[in-house]
Amino acid sequence: MSESLKDKTISGLKWSSIEKIFQQLFVLASGIWLGKMLTQTDFGLVAAISIFTYIANALQDSGFPAALIRKKNVTEADYNTVFYFNLVVAVVLYVVLFFCAPLISRIPEEPSPELIPLSRFIFLTFLFSALGSVQSVQMIKSLSYKQNTKIGITAIFVSYSLALILAYQGYGPWALAVQMVSAVAVRTLLFWVVSSWRPKLLFSWQSFRELFAFGSNLLLKSILDTVSSRITPSVISANLGNTATGIYDYGNRQYTSGADFISGTLLGVSFPVLSKVEGGDENLKRVFRKIMRATSFLIFPFFMGMALVARPFLVGVIDEKWIVSVPILQVLAIGGIFYSLNMLCSNVLKVKGKSSYILIAEIVFTSIIALTLVLAVVLRWDIYSITLGVLAANVAGYVINLLAAGRLINYTIGEHLKDILPYFGIASVSIAVGFLLRFVIDNLLMLFISEVVVVAAIYFMITYLTGSKIIKELLSLLKKNNA
Repeated sequence: MSESLKDKTISGLKWSSIEKIFQQLFVLASGIWLGKMLTQTDFGLVAAISIFTYIANALQDSGFPAALIRKKNVTEADYNTVFYFNLVVAVVLYVVLFFCAPLISRIPEEPSPELIPLSRFIFLTFLFSALGSVQSVQMIKSLSYKQNTKIGITAIFVSYSLALILAYQGYGPWALAVQMVSAVAVRTLLFWVVSSWRPKLLFSWQSFRELFAFGSNLLLKSILDTVSSRITPSVISANLGNTATGIYDYGNRQYTSGADFISGTLLGVSFPVLSKVEGGDENLKRVFRKIMRATSFLIFPFFMGMALVARPFLVGVIDEKWIVSVPILQVLAIGGIFYSLNMLCSNVLKVKGKSSYILIAEIVFTSIIALTLVLAVVLRWDIYSITLGVLAANVAGYVINLLAAGRLINYTIGEHLKDILPYFGIASVSIAVGFLLRFVIDNLLMLFISEVVVVAAIYFMITYLTGSKIIKELLSLLKKNNA
């Protein structure tokens, strides 16, 4: 990895980590209070309709941002074409969903008239997202992570502050809806404030065809990914009711905040960095393996630790009513390991222009989710059985993308195991020690704090003492950046 690219990678990791750590802490604190003030039904109402928002967002995105990031020399025509396409699609979709809101409100087992205005408001998210898509891409391409971090932190602070105020005032699901919409709106507004780029009356069919050739497969992948990951709450709502949906959604929210932390740091940085690697597949493989080891260094203690502290966190820190969400969070946390590795492997496929491979993996993933949900409806499965199906789908997607990426850059299974197993082993030892604490600490709040501190301390101590290159390089480069 060249020094300039290496420095940009570390800078990206540093600022992405700052944003995600702040986000994690603020979302964690806000989520605790929202969990105390809102009911399971409040979370269930919003979760039941989330699939429509995410599908609409995938359609207006259409894979164009990824195509722009991947393209080496982007023209003004490219940027304007993507901007107007995204905006027009977003407006059309909003109009359609606005008039479909009464039908959408009938999805839950217990239909709620409140879903009509609630859904129409939440659907504004993909309109705001379309307005800021080009500026967001430009920041990613220029590796302007410091500026992007400031925008992200501001959006998080404003949106969750509004949500907490509304929840305290008794607005129920509207607190969650306002958080979703305001986060995107503030982020887009700040993109326009800090970016000098403004759209021109320019649209190129040549640019459209070129970008869509790559983005179309990612569009299908994104839709399948959205359906597979977001349809679960809708199916639960239609068959088991909004309360059961809220139980699943709250556990999923805690997992998602962790998964977003990973995807927004190492995984978010890896795609633009890998896109800039020159020197052929051998050099690409070398950079990829470094990122794989750094990712493994983070995900194993993070997600295994999440599974460990699920009960003391949900019950001891938040509220006894969320004890039913504990198994959901534990299973999803284990799935987060495979999801993260899967996303990293898929970045190699994107860089190599093999978006069709990503689509195949997503079809398999979605098929497993679909089979799980069909069986859940026919056999009346509970939410815990459905969660196991989500885990199986994550494992399958990881295996497929790993084999495909390995074939393209000659990355063997042996090399992969060599990259990840040391961190899995150290994390396992750390988690085992943390687990023993529950035999001597009865207070769940104290248990949560103790397990987090002890597991983290043991993990970092062992990785440092065993000569981990990742932790020593990170410490060295962080000192260099602070010097």
